[in-house]
Amino acid sequence: MEKINKQRLLPIVIFLWTLQGCGFFSAVSYYDPTTHRNLYELKIYTQFLYESFQEDSVDYWSVKNIKLKLIATLEYEKEKGEPNKKTAEQIQLILEEFDDAIVNRKEQGKWNETQKNNALNNINKLFDIAISSEIKKNEKR
Repeated sequence: MEKINKQRLLPIVIFLWTLQGCGFFSAVSYYDPTTHRNLYELKIYTQFLYESFQEDSVDYWSVKNIKLKLIATLEYEKEKGEPNKKTAEQIQLILEEFDDAIVNRKEQGKWNETQKNNALNNINKLFDIAISSEIKKNEKR
């Protein structure tokens, strides 16, 4: 068996350690301004839609548009790989909450103030968690 030359091995170890510190092998997912913008816009669009659920008719074009954007945002996050799994999971929760609200509106009709406020509170908390998590990724840099 050949003896390992420590003098030759040390620069390789230092180089690999430096690469890991630069993020090449890191499992940390960094802040993405596209994700932040998508979440913020979706939060606002959803708030306006929920406000409209107190009216007699539902704007199904807006429902489809928001759902399409949520699904596109979810797929975008999934494509970023394993380090971004938690963000994708948070968006999945938002999508599920949104779907539940739409079903509720279809089945129960026009929302009263309490229903609207409860639904807004629930979805806004989920958006706030996802947005906050994305912003905190800057702190890891």
